Amino acid sequence: MTAAVDPTPAPFRAPTPTHSPRPATDYPLTVDQRRLWFLQQLDPADTGYHLYLVRRWRGPLDVGALRTALDALTARHEILRTRFVVVGDEPRQVVDPPAPVPLVRHDVSPAGEDDVERALTGAVAPYVNTPFDLAAGPPLRAVLVRAGEHEHALCLVLHHIAGDGWSAGVLWHELLTLYGAALTDSVPQLPFLAIQYGDHARAEESRLGPDEREQAYVHWRDRLAGAEPLRLPLD
Repeated sequence: MTAAVDPTPAPFRAPTPTHSPRPATDYPLTVDQRRLWFLQQLDPADTGYHLYLVRRWRGPLDVGALRTALDALTARHEILRTRFVVVGDEPRQVVDPPAPVPLVRHDVSPAGEDDVERALTGAVAPYVNTPFDLAAGPPLRAVLVRAGEHEHALCLVLHHIAGDGWSAGVLWHELLTLYGAALTDSVPQLPFLAIQYGDHARAEESRLGPDEREQAYVHWRDRLAGAEPLRLPLD
């Protein structure tokens, strides 16, 4: 069935990752990560690949429980505490040990609803629009804005090299689950993660060596030869 709907030759399809012992902290980059890393090297000031997720809280918020949930989330997902460094002449992703997540806090406390929206936007904008130094720190920022006694907004800023729109939904779901568990001092009901992103990257590298990469390049060059540019309306 897969072969019928996917004409991509088998050697060029994404390999199935397998579990590796967790002591490893150094992994290759996937093809997609290499593209994003290269673009960031070309223009370190570019913020076009930032994903920012905002959730409004109306009602009591336990900041201590939120910190616990953020720490647990990054401990659970290695990619959220990964740096991207050059080793020799190759980019590598290095997983740092679990550590407390810096939670930047702002208190704007405006009056009307229109002021709330404006104040929240102004408070998170610097963190959304500040480039990540992917070699120096993790690709995640957390900002908590207090707009009133029972009015908060949490903004997570994530570089696309570490996630996408689909995974952002997973992160929100897990963060809320971990927050609820922290509030009740209970065990969060989340599945065990046997495979991390580094396992996927390592599996891809083992499947696509230099010869295979060259074959893939030739394959897609020939497939796309003569293709007309896609013309989209501008309005």
